[in-house]
Amino acid sequence: MAQSQQAFEFKIGDNINVYSDKGYRKTKENIFEAIGNVVITHANETIYGEKATMFMETGDTKMEGNVRYVGPGFTLYGSQIDYNFITQDLTVLNARIISDNYIVLGKKISRISQDVLIGEDAEYTTCRDCPESWSVFGKKVNITVGQYIRIRHALIKIKGVVALYVPYFVLPIKKKRETGLLFPRFGLNLNQGTRFQQPFFWAINDQQDMTLTPSIWGKRGTGTEIEYRQTLGERKWFEFDSLMAWDRIYQDGQYSDELSGEHYYRHFSEWEHLFTFGYDVNHYMYVNDVRDLDTIRDYEQFIGYKVSGGELGGETFLEKRFPSTLFSVESYYKKNMLVDNAKEFDYPTVQIMPEIKASMVPVQLFNSKRSVLSMANIGIEGDLNFFKQDHLVEGNYIRNAYRFNAAPYMQWNIAQIGPVSVTNKTFFEHQQYYFPFEVEQKSFGKNGILYESEANIEFQKYFGVAYQEIVNPDQIIGEVQTETPKSTNTKEIPDLIGSMMPFKKEFSKDKVEIPRHAYRHIQGFKLKHYYISNQRNWGNTRFSNQIKGPNGIPNNNGLFDGVDAIRGRENELNFKESRTALPTSNTLEFQWNNSVVRKSPQIYRPLVDDRYLRNNFSYSEVAYFNIGQGVDFNAMTEEFTERLTRLAINAGMSGQGFGTSISEYYYPRNNQHLMSISVSKSFQSTSLSTSLIYDSFTTPINKYITFSGSTAPSDLFTLGLGFDYNIVQKERTQENYKIGYTPLNRCWKLDFAYTVTQVQKSYSLNFYVNFNENNFMTMPGI
Repeated sequence: MAQSQQAFEFKIGDNINVYSDKGYRKTKENIFEAIGNVVITHANETIYGEKATMFMETGDTKMEGNVRYVGPGFTLYGSQIDYNFITQDLTVLNARIISDNYIVLGKKISRISQDVLIGEDAEYTTCRDCPESWSVFGKKVNITVGQYIRIRHALIKIKGVVALYVPYFVLPIKKKRETGLLFPRFGLNLNQGTRFQQPFFWAINDQQDMTLTPSIWGKRGTGTEIEYRQTLGERKWFEFDSLMAWDRIYQDGQYSDELSGEHYYRHFSEWEHLFTFGYDVNHYMYVNDVRDLDTIRDYEQFIGYKVSGGELGGETFLEKRFPSTLFSVESYYKKNMLVDNAKEFDYPTVQIMPEIKASMVPVQLFNSKRSVLSMANIGIEGDLNFFKQDHLVEGNYIRNAYRFNAAPYMQWNIAQIGPVSVTNKTFFEHQQYYFPFEVEQKSFGKNGILYESEANIEFQKYFGVAYQEIVNPDQIIGEVQTETPKSTNTKEIPDLIGSMMPFKKEFSKDKVEIPRHAYRHIQGFKLKHYYISNQRNWGNTRFSNQIKGPNGIPNNNGLFDGVDAIRGRENELNFKESRTALPTSNTLEFQWNNSVVRKSPQIYRPLVDDRYLRNNFSYSEVAYFNIGQGVDFNAMTEEFTERLTRLAINAGMSGQGFGTSISEYYYPRNNQHLMSISVSKSFQSTSLSTSLIYDSFTTPINKYITFSGSTAPSDLFTLGLGFDYNIVQKERTQENYKIGYTPLNRCWKLDFAYTVTQVQKSYSLNFYVNFNENNFMTMPGI
């Protein structure tokens, strides 16, 4: 018998290497034993353990202790490994197999071929950190590496408790898309019964796939969902989705949960594509359609998130970019959902078919270091719109027109007088209209020149220096021990039974990095003057009265969009965005703007090439306070207070889990307000937020309070509450209540919510699974 007392290395042939603390060779039995920190490598496989016994004639090897097998595709842990170097058969007792995206625990796991493993009394889970949270158990588990796991007589467990029995369970364990069944979806409506859907995914090839979902909608009957996706190249793809149902409840013009006695075909379908050619041509299209508008209400849980706004239909654009210009063509064909008849098309809706836009990058005329007229740029923007109704239904207003709009401009740096800069931007705006269905006066035009002049002075003050400070730990605590402990190995602490383990210095940080922030206060004063000259209009009298409105007050209903408004009166339109604007006919505005910006050092990452020098600081605005007040010199009054336009106040701050903002627009002429206030605060386990909205321009006055909050009374439960309250009507327009449960291992969580609106009450139950990605993904349909 040969013995080695030091680190041992033994080589058998060309492919087997043995490393251990000791090695023994029993010549008579032709057995080799390795003891202590044993590592055996064979081709691209490696086994680890405390003791290995190798039978040289048969190739069998028995590895004992805390064993591990590492091979391509997976790693096995266990108490014993039986491995044959000739046949490569592998058996692991009390095994645990760990792959990139799943874990299998088993009494015994054996490899019967290169890619097939058989587990006995085994459990499967995708939660790597806590497999006891949920799993699928089977007496016999067949694992095809990189393909599927097949489990016969499967028991689905949650926290060790059997929740469901499935005779045969197949799960994909590959990252590549594969054809097969997806998780079923379930739902319950107390009035319409149980919903069940079984999605089937078809991976046609690397560029195409389809999901077909046969569905049972409770009392509504059967239906299906179809989703087809295809890529045609880099940044070129299209997608088609459709929900279809043969509804047994729906009756036109009625809302009921009773059977109608018929099968009514309903659908919601959508098409979307994006084609990009190079880096300068883009084309996009989105179209949706529905058999009847009530489908969106009856199948809201599937369609609601696909519909935004109050219109259905299609839109498309084509864009071409040149070095100095941009051209685009857009078109919209929509139908209004706010109609009495669910099957009726809103023919009076004005469509944009199409809109052609063009813009030019500003061209610099000159640039110098002079203090007067140091720089000048010119540019132009324009568009051509075709407004058209599907059917000619004009009534009191002209609804069909072709409009050409152009706005060339020139921007000047007039002067730099010390810290004061004076600039001017001059627009020449021109709109020309053509009305194809007017018998007389088929055209209309308007133009004018808008001057925006500005004098600006800005002051900045810096506080502190941003850097990464390295300090001793005792400097953070703020107290330095004045007495040296009597013993360096133990430290006596009152009320402690026994003594603490010796503290090892190498396990602690000698230095601690603390970020030090710098702040910059920016204070600016501006005087802005708006002036319109040479404004005139000509042509169709009917359209002129249509956009001016009665008594010269702009009429929202008479406009195609904001471009049609008479310049200088846009602020009188009944839109929030226009109400907060200033009249531009002849107005002087004073602005006082303040901003506090925090500069913070970034963490130095030496292993990331070329990033530290460029991104060594981050910036964030922590507070702002802005005031703006205008004076209208064209106001028909001698009273100065009557000349005042809206007073704008905007302020906010954030930091340490707290945030607040306020926006107030006050109109002294008619004592009106547009105000919004929001406050939010986050504590260790609680977050609260509330907001107030006040709009005195509406009738009745719009006064709303919103509130939302959540708290975690323990590590397991989360409570949430939210509501919208109408102060005028003294009622809650919407309420939300939520309870969440998350186990300590954070492998999954369960949410139950109850929502009350002015239309309905609804319940929801959501089950989320943590797929080892540090975030939660919902299980479909629960």
